[in-house]
Amino acid sequence: MLISAGMLAFGVGFVGRTAFALVEVRNDGMLVRNVFHTRFFGWDEIEGFSVQRGKGYASPWGRTVVVLLTNGEAQTLDATLRYHGFTGGHDDVVEAARRLKISLKEASQPPT
Repeated sequence: MLISAGMLAFGVGFVGRTAFALVEVRNDGMLVRNVFHTRFFGWDEIEGFSVQRGKGYASPWGRTVVVLLTNGEAQTLDATLRYHGFTGGHDDVVEAARRLKISLKEASQPPT
């Protein structure tokens, strides 16, 4: 019974955190709230974005946008995770990556 209650609590917490995953684009960078942690990346820390298979709990069925950092690290964006088995899933992830690339390009241009 105790194990069942623990599993239920973990499941509710996991689903709750998944529902609130987000990527918030700001003038100075982007806030990433993933299932297990929240981080802020300044535009100067970001080298680019790519679409990759989901990692961990999403692999191998999902696709997600990955932030490629200038220090060589890569960070998945849980808010962009889509399962390609559903209609338009892959296209949604590609579109999210395209929009983030535009934001990065705009942020790296000197103000006029």
